[in-house]
Amino acid sequence: MTPQFLYDAVLLFGDSDPIFLDILLGMAHRYVWGPEPAFYETLLVGPKRVGKQYPYMNAALIGYAYQLTEDPYYAAYCRYHLREHFPKKAEETSFTCVCWGSIIPPMMEAVRRAEAKYGTETLDRLEQEWIQRVEEVTREQAEEHIARGNPPRRSLGVITGYEP
Repeated sequence: MTPQFLYDAVLLFGDSDPIFLDILLGMAHRYVWGPEPAFYETLLVGPKRVGKQYPYMNAALIGYAYQLTEDPYYAAYCRYHLREHFPKKAEETSFTCVCWGSIIPPMMEAVRRAEAKYGTETLDRLEQEWIQRVEEVTREQAEEHIARGNPPRRSLGVITGYEP
């Protein structure tokens, strides 16, 4: 449920504390465009079936990122996920877990809004562009990205406003 809480924090604090927006958009960007190979579960992309890191419980972040930015690539990712990944997952998953009820609706809403705003043809084109970009990332590039390691830790700020 973390994506919903993070999205709620973005709406609640808005510009007064942009750390929540920065985190949400940073995570969404990494899942959509990051070169990391899959660690936990794989999202297979395109005809070449390139393995990409799958956001699993965080997939709703991409739908929320669309709602906050209206970047149609986020909606194209959501549509790909809903058409290509989710139906296969649904066949093997027990829906006794409430998490799917928090993942799928924000993604569906992002696709609905983007198709209304940009049209299905534009989303078709952007989805294909995204697939092509994912397929162009070589295994060597992904491994090089991992080998560089994480940047040095730094403070992102202090959340304020909770004092009694």
